Amino acid sequence: SIWFLAFSLATRVIPFLLIPLYTSYLSPSDYGIVAICLTMVGIISVFNTLGAVEFGSRILIRFHDKKRILSLLLGNIYAVSNVIALAISVILSLFSGQLKTAFFGKEQLPSQLIVYIPIWISFCMCVSGFLQAYQTIYHQGRGFFMVNAGRVFMVHSLKVVALAFLKLGLVAFLAVELITEALIMLVSAWMLVKMLKPKFNFKKMRVVKMAFLYGIPFIPASMGGWIQQYIDRIMVLRFIGMWDVGLYAFAFTFAGIFGAFWYPFRTGVTPAFVKRLDKQKKTPSAAHEYSEYAASFVFLACFV
Repeated sequence: SIWFLAFSLATRVIPFLLIPLYTSYLSPSDYGIVAICLTMVGIISVFNTLGAVEFGSRILIRFHDKKRILSLLLGNIYAVSNVIALAISVILSLFSGQLKTAFFGKEQLPSQLIVYIPIWISFCMCVSGFLQAYQTIYHQGRGFFMVNAGRVFMVHSLKVVALAFLKLGLVAFLAVELITEALIMLVSAWMLVKMLKPKFNFKKMRVVKMAFLYGIPFIPASMGGWIQQYIDRIMVLRFIGMWDVGLYAFAFTFAGIFGAFWYPFRTGVTPAFVKRLDKQKKTPSAAHEYSEYAASFVFLACFV
């Protein structure tokens, strides 16, 4: 969990420290556009694998000690989910005009590229998401930190160069996010293939059907999470304006720092409890222990 804490602090503290620099080059309206783009990433990510990633994570937990079975099952799930995500990304790109209207309304954007960037960020995150699940479930905190902290350092270094030295503005600020996610996607795919050696087998395609049956019901739950987390930005844009969206999102940068304290406990410990819950005959006290842990976690979060 210490590694997850280090990552969580890096994710929140570095952007916080760079706020004075970013606000020297970006207006509140620019921040508002960035916030709406993050909203787009959130909603697209809900649909781009049709729940297959959730099933992949469940398979990782269920068969964490059986690498041969995992390589076969996840090989099919990984391949099909990436193809689905690619197809959805292409379709959304073809309908970018309608997507702009849905999220930005009549707001004038500096470039149409701003609509495309969140679509392909979501695709990259889908491909790299399997590695994050693998590292979390196998308690590879150090590897998780190296990959994701590398993403944070890379993206903010490039943003500083793009804004402060090259004076490229908002479009470059967002493009840097896409470039970084694309590089992390390639590294993640390489690492996952190296560690897991996934195999694709047409005879085992039944597992893909199982993945959809398991994963699709997660979509309404994910939608609920998206509504809770992001819909306020859309409402502020519709009723007030982009300037206020930027100020609203800016305030959330401060609030987000507190999340750094409880993220590592949830991410680092929960997979271990789920493994024990899967084998309750051997660990009959698992449910009670998890209940105690969850209660302690809530008290800690309230104290923080």
